Amino acid sequence: MKVSKFGGSSVATAEQIIKVLNIVNSDDERQIVIVSAPGKRHQNDTKTTDLLIRLYEKVISDLDYSHKKGEILERFNDIIKGLDLKTNILEEIDRTLEHLIEELKNQPERLLDALKSSGENFNAQIIAAYNTQQGFPTKYMSPKDAGIIVTDEPGNAQILETSYDKINTLNHSNHKIIIPGFFGYSEQDNIVTFPRGGSDITGAIISRGVRAKLYENFTDVSGIYRANPNVIHEPEIINEITYREMRELSYAGFGVFHDEALQPLYRYRIPVVIKNTNHPEDPGTFILHDREFDRKKVVAGISCDKGFTSIN
Repeated sequence: MKVSKFGGSSVATAEQIIKVLNIVNSDDERQIVIVSAPGKRHQNDTKTTDLLIRLYEKVISDLDYSHKKGEILERFNDIIKGLDLKTNILEEIDRTLEHLIEELKNQPERLLDALKSSGENFNAQIIAAYNTQQGFPTKYMSPKDAGIIVTDEPGNAQILETSYDKINTLNHSNHKIIIPGFFGYSEQDNIVTFPRGGSDITGAIISRGVRAKLYENFTDVSGIYRANPNVIHEPEIINEITYREMRELSYAGFGVFHDEALQPLYRYRIPVVIKNTNHPEDPGTFILHDREFDRKKVVAGISCDKGFTSIN
């Protein structure tokens, strides 16, 4: 089984979602799919997660939030219309947002986690419904039902080891499964988010739980560059890199893959491949437990960040 995660740019529009599902449906081994909230549609756009955070800010400031909520509903409505999805899910999204606000407005940290994770949750429901409508039986599954039980610190969820037995039962599903990334549920039944970029972490947790043969991480680039392409003209794409090399580079600015997402994969040496949703035929970059040393390329990659120094 493969676990496939698609980032925000890959699921930002109806057109992109159709690309995603073409990829998913082309391979029977792609049984479990993790999705992010809709990202930017163009350079000057706003990510859905940021819109949800602004909604939260309006609510806790006791300001009129109807316009901000309207922006969020419009984003999802554009996707629903673009997919020609026959569903009342937009009304459900509206009701869910109002319910969360009413229930948690006096618990700001809980409200923030609940709202900012809603983008993933709503998107997963839309994508599962559309794929089923297209003739591919697909099940939306909440993180709670998937078994992602986490610690109860808002914004800093950590997976509980006891979760993995429940997650392993996903191996027995007869349908493709769509799970929203970025959050889990605590034993107190609270929604708790992972750090920003946490959909990568969700994918890694599910990969470990089902003992996936491969964790595919689809984004908008065809792999990991050896250097920042905004600084170095046309740098090479890395073919293979180890977990350790990836973590060291991540500390200083490599942002394609969340470094905390590597931790669940160590025990079972589950490989990761970074691939491009828009060019799925490209081989991508494999992140492995170990690899053969290439004497012609002794430097795996170069990263830098302002105010960061590491001597090793």
